[in-house]
Amino acid sequence: MPTATTQALIKSKLLGDVKRESLSGDYSIYITQFSTKRHGLLKIVLNGYCDGKLDWPSLGTRVDNVLPALLKSEPCLRGAALPDIRRLRSQYFDLEEDDEWRGSTAKLSACLKLKQINFSNSRVVQMRYSGGEPCHGLDVCFELGPRLALRKVHFDG
Repeated sequence: MPTATTQALIKSKLLGDVKRESLSGDYSIYITQFSTKRHGLLKIVLNGYCDGKLDWPSLGTRVDNVLPALLKSEPCLRGAALPDIRRLRSQYFDLEEDDEWRGSTAKLSACLKLKQINFSNSRVVQMRYSGGEPCHGLDVCFELGPRLALRKVHFDG
């Protein structure tokens, strides 16, 4: 069986064969695309440190098990993140009293477009959204714990 540093493909029932895109020192990144009805084409990234303990085949199996549940629960996760997004907006940007995004949670939520999901060997999942106009073009990232509970929301970009 190939070691973590020589594993060129990760096999996944949902994603097919995922090829390694980058190997930098002890860190590997595998990237593929996955099409969904609700979100269109998503970038799926599998990454991790090759510390001798990394089991890439298990990470592929984990993605197969987690991705459907994650996509199903995505609207609830987005709703749970909205208070944090509002807080971040008020911290990052000088908002006017008549800020058009203040009152409409549905409008703010509709502007978030899921574009990427990152799976790491540390069992953390990150969902990356295009924040659109209300977030001034910044990406909004949700960090989820091993049980897919929302742990952190931040801007990136």
